[in-house]
Amino acid sequence: MKFRWETEFKETEIGEIPKDWEIKKATEYVDFIRGIEPGSKSYKNFGKYRFIRVGNLSGEREDEVFIDIEVNNEKIANKNDILISFDGTVGIVRKGLEGIFSSGIRKIKIKQEKMQELNYEFLYWFFKSTLKYQIFGFSDEKTTLAHASDSIPYLKIFLPPLSEQSRIATVLSYFDDLIEVKKRQNEILEKTAMAIFKSWFIDFEPFRDGEFVYSEELGKEIPKGWEVKKLGEVVKIESGGSAPQKEEYFIGGKNPFVRVKHLTNYPCVEEADFINDEAVKQYNLKLYNEGSIIFQRSGESLSFGRVNILPFNA
Repeated sequence: MKFRWETEFKETEIGEIPKDWEIKKATEYVDFIRGIEPGSKSYKNFGKYRFIRVGNLSGEREDEVFIDIEVNNEKIANKNDILISFDGTVGIVRKGLEGIFSSGIRKIKIKQEKMQELNYEFLYWFFKSTLKYQIFGFSDEKTTLAHASDSIPYLKIFLPPLSEQSRIATVLSYFDDLIEVKKRQNEILEKTAMAIFKSWFIDFEPFRDGEFVYSEELGKEIPKGWEVKKLGEVVKIESGGSAPQKEEYFIGGKNPFVRVKHLTNYPCVEEADFINDEAVKQYNLKLYNEGSIIFQRSGESLSFGRVNILPFNA
């Protein structure tokens, strides 16, 4: 792989690209296979196939639905297939999910006659990094768009030489693996922290050599000298503001706005939407400082009650 200063560039409709790269219509090289709309009778608690919805791609849904329905193999995704959302939260690109996918999702399949020209792993990284920009025109604020699938005939792909596609995919996959390792480490650390918290403040194991007294509020013994208070007596609890509804409030946004979908299983929020100063003023929103503790008090039951720390002012 060459450094930038070793590469010759050419001007194209989307700017400069390396001289030996090509720009092609995506539909000339790949098929966008649409998912299904199962009837309500197809849903089963223990169906044959997991049903993959847009929320499963975006992480906004954690619940699983299973269906019993006969479909051709093209409508079934395996863990190596690229899935893209064109409904709901648009432009999510994921791999690693198995099952039948919904009509708001497209599965990407390289055309048989183009198999020798396109590396599938490179295709994944290309769409993951450019798809939202192609759909929304370089607007980071937008996440939804009516009839987003209408953009499919206009999508482009860059075609470096096949050997270079492979090297690009290898490098990016390496860093992606490192990120996954870090996430698993965070999960282990979080479980360890919770185990220590339970040992100290629920089971009181480090204090067993001291004197204990019975707490009427908790219905159990606690170390002598400890007090039991309602949370509102020792901290100030405030509700967050309503999410801006108009797209104009996201144009030129510089103020992080944290939604329920941004709360993770990890201690810190990982991302946020961005709103402009007019939205802050119009909705009378308050800025919370980095390090503030936030928790979910509404939404899906499986993610209800998540507690996170703000890693930035928001």
